[in-house]
Amino acid sequence: MKTFFIFITVFSIVYTGCEVEEKKISTPEADASSLRQLVLLAINGSKIANDSLSGLIDQNTSSPAFNELKVESVSGPENNKLFAVLIEYPNPVYNRFAVYDPALNPVLFDKSLNGWLSMEPLTVDSVQFIKIMESFNSKDILEFERLSLYRIEPDSVYLALRIFTKFEEPKSINTQKIQKLNRDTIITQINTPGFTRNISDAFYYNYASKEYQSRNDLFKQFILNQIKNFNQAVQNPQIE
Repeated sequence: MKTFFIFITVFSIVYTGCEVEEKKISTPEADASSLRQLVLLAINGSKIANDSLSGLIDQNTSSPAFNELKVESVSGPENNKLFAVLIEYPNPVYNRFAVYDPALNPVLFDKSLNGWLSMEPLTVDSVQFIKIMESFNSKDILEFERLSLYRIEPDSVYLALRIFTKFEEPKSINTQKIQKLNRDTIITQINTPGFTRNISDAFYYNYASKEYQSRNDLFKQFILNQIKNFNQAVQNPQIE
């Protein structure tokens, strides 16, 4: 079994002061608990911990306190173990999603997630995914939910689908729900007052580009058109 060395900073707090001691710890492989502690050390400024995580945290900027940290063990094909790390900040520019193997080699980094985040493993048709939901707003009063599916393969993890699932305006709530999901096809149902009736969209898996693709991506096009025509003055910083 591959052995790696994790360098962590151990804080020893005493009544007369605070002493910081660097210790080198050897462990056969990571687990969710030890990885969480390593991420916390990196967030708190430990360069050694952050280097062990291949630079997960941008330590060149002063990031705020995070809202939530999630570290989960995820089963991949052939029962390969992976670890998913999701960090949510008040400012979404600092949000981080990463996947590591047990030796802490990075399999995926994603810095593009917005707003409030949730994560869960998902297995459909013998295919493993990591599902992440985002909730955020734009132009002060427009609210969005977005779904990202990261497909887990024996040698990689990658973003296979990213679609809007909810768009709420002052006078309407518009949704897109997955009705069918398998290894090759995703069928969605769109419910919005902007269409005369509920319609469906289809996303087919492209093995060359490794993503589910729709010819029209109807719900996204509807949202972009609504935003383009939105002319209310805004005050808060915008997420595009």
